Amino acid sequence: MHRVLLILFAIGLTGCVSYDKTRGKSLVCEVHHVQMTKQSVRVVPGIAVPVYDRTPYPHANREIVAGCTVPEQTGYIYVCRECDRLWRERGDADVSHK
Repeated sequence: MHRVLLILFAIGLTGCVSYDKTRGKSLVCEVHHVQMTKQSVRVVPGIAVPVYDRTPYPHANREIVAGCTVPEQTGYIYVCRECDRLWRERGDADVSHK
């Protein structure tokens, strides 16, 4: 019985981390008021700080930084065409641009 509970607990823990950043989010960019598209992006290791949210283009097409020990995998974000365009044109002045 304890083994079954331990296995169910372990399965539950692995399901807690989701790299689908579209869940519960609006399809409309709050900056440009245009509909966004769902895109798959890389999930990479690094210091997980939400620096992108504080830029003038929070919905550009970029990877998800998810912590130091995460294996590389795929996540999902909403991408605004205007945020993405501006990030590519002006992003070099922003520390979050890669």
